Amino acid sequence: NTVRTRDPSIFITFCHDLAQRRCAQGFLASEVTTRLRLLDECCRRVLSQDEEAEGLEAEIEAQLGMAILIGCDQVEETYEAHRSAAVGFGARIGAPLV
Repeated sequence: NTVRTRDPSIFITFCHDLAQRRCAQGFLASEVTTRLRLLDECCRRVLSQDEEAEGLEAEIEAQLGMAILIGCDQVEETYEAHRSAAVGFGARIGAPLV
């Protein structure tokens, strides 16, 4: 939806929520961002085989590439906020926020 509507807030919210869940489950931020980058690669691979997407490489890069980049940034920011909150309250890193 983010690419279709050109509204990055949809994907930003998704990535924030995903990061909170995965952090609480003990996943590293790098594991989450790696999966987002794999999603990017899969989307590009599928689009590269779609005749209707021919000639849209620049637009795909601008929309999809930017969405993934912003999503990875949101994951990192969410993990950092979680680490700061955990340290500030003496909780162990990876514990869910309440």
